[in-house]
Amino acid sequence: MSHKDILHQAVISDLLEGSITLEEAAQRCGLSTRQVHRLRKKAQEEGIDSICHGNLGRKPVHAVTPQLEERITELYLKEYSDHNFTHFSDIIIAAGVCSLSRSTIYRVLVDAGISPSGKRRRSKIDHK
Repeated sequence: MSHKDILHQAVISDLLEGSITLEEAAQRCGLSTRQVHRLRKKAQEEGIDSICHGNLGRKPVHAVTPQLEERITELYLKEYSDHNFTHFSDIIIAAGVCSLSRSTIYRVLVDAGISPSGKRRRSKIDHK
């Protein structure tokens, strides 16, 4: 649960108890009085936990599955460890292994503990 959700729950519970007004609750939450009214109504009908974000705890639809992450990591370590991440991405996308972006493949490999093997170019500033 985010800090914002916790704040909203605390303020709405104070509002339900009657210790603050609707306007004070709106000011504390940084919302309009109309939004706070909607949150109060929802909390009264469904409980205080219902005012959290609806996607709390759900995995995004476009998230990379752990099986695909493992397959990408194994493929890189077994066959393409001498390639850089960009070249590896181009190869597996062209082969139809996956349709992920280069940056996603980069993140999967870095999260698996593999460091990118890119050489840094020397800057063009003359160092004397």
